[in-house]
Amino acid sequence: TPDTQSEKPAGFSRPCEVLKLALGSENCGEEPRDLFVPTCTKEGRYEKVQCYAGECWCLDTSGKEIPGSRVQGKRPRCPTDCEKQRRNLQNLKQSLPAGSDLFIPSCTKDGDFLPLQCYGTNCFCVDLSGKTIPGIRGKAGKPMQCKP
Repeated sequence: TPDTQSEKPAGFSRPCEVLKLALGSENCGEEPRDLFVPTCTKEGRYEKVQCYAGECWCLDTSGKEIPGSRVQGKRPRCPTDCEKQRRNLQNLKQSLPAGSDLFIPSCTKDGDFLPLQCYGTNCFCVDLSGKTIPGIRGKAGKPMQCKP
């Protein structure tokens, strides 16, 4: 019996591939000249950086352009996970009642999570993905080291 999984059309879980199919670029010998066709990952999702006509920009996970990321003739520096978390939490904090408390991570100038994070007077260490490293805690103002 034939493998029915491989015969199914691309589902909406792979939006980039769906758009490419809709534009017909998969069956053409050449790309349409005046139509932007997105670049997709092997999984059918949008590549983080898209380029067209000498301009490049960053996309969020839903395929929308990240405002302020468009640059001419070079690859843009897209927001890191730390920067995205920070921006999302800052936006959330603005919608909370006055005086509400919310931890907002600190990032390095390169956009990585700072290894030592503090929330109020409590400090803790995080790994490269921003996850708390268990067992390493301290108070703000006291010497504390996150890396051995």
